[in-house]
Amino acid sequence: MKKKLLTILLAVCVCASTVLCPIVGGGNVYAEDSTTDVEDNIKVENGIKYRISSNGAYLIGYENKFDTKPVIIPGTLQDGKTKVIEIAVNVFKQCKAESITIPGSVKIICSWSFQECEATSITIEDGVTLIGEEAFIGCKNLRSITIPGSVTDMDGAFLDCTGLTSITFEDGITSIDGFGGCSNVTSVTIPDSATSIDGLAGCSSLTSITIPGSVTSIGDSAFYNCGLTSITIPDSVTSIGERAFCDCSNLESITIPDSVTSIGGCAFSGCGITSITIPDSVTSIGDGAFNGCSSLTSVTIPGSVTSIGYNAF
Repeated sequence: MKKKLLTILLAVCVCASTVLCPIVGGGNVYAEDSTTDVEDNIKVENGIKYRISSNGAYLIGYENKFDTKPVIIPGTLQDGKTKVIEIAVNVFKQCKAESITIPGSVKIICSWSFQECEATSITIEDGVTLIGEEAFIGCKNLRSITIPGSVTDMDGAFLDCTGLTSITFEDGITSIDGFGGCSNVTSVTIPDSATSIDGLAGCSSLTSITIPGSVTSIGDSAFYNCGLTSITIPDSVTSIGERAFCDCSNLESITIPDSVTSIGGCAFSGCGITSITIPDSVTSIGDGAFNGCSSLTSVTIPGSVTSIGYNAF
């Protein structure tokens, strides 16, 4: 029995060793190791290094990181048929290129691929589906970005891009995420395809935003510590997450629609609101939901509310 178990464990280890790093959804996204493919080989074109497999080309290296000339990643290699499908971890980290273009043939941009690069312009073409966590973290010279509608996952992708002033999400995007700590953003465009908002925490220069009627959920810490002065929540929204508007000290006016059923813990803690009317659709108010709202003088709570958390007010 012990011998059989050892054999199984060895088999698992061998299988695990054939993959350098797994592709992980909803968090860090690492480059797939294609060394198990018998067709694999390495190719360098115009200073860009690729690993070739039967699936396509994995971009794994860049030789000219200290060159300021624009980086235009090709959709296909010079053979005219091999598509570039993935950009590996750290490939363009601290790259000094003034601009970067990523083609739609690329499906995955791995975590930290462009960390702290100095580009003022980054173009992501339609076709990219997944942008790994912190893929563009600390790109402080970037001024504006457009996220194509093909992207389905980009958790924390643009953290601390403090030079950003404008973010546009194109139609097709369902989740608004990935821009925490972008303290100079003043404009965010959200399409009617969006159903949830997360990941705009720390956008302290963002004073206003229009939430379309397609949005049903405002997630945890969605607008934490933003510069919002007023907000209109559409009647499509059913839940407001924990810390959703926490520490928005300039937020003086807010209307909660009668579609909302729950208000999360600390959702409006530390806001500047002076009065609030809870609609009769709400059944629960979380811990500390309005705690620290020092200017709050008037609160209306309907009979529908069956649970009020600790220190809610």
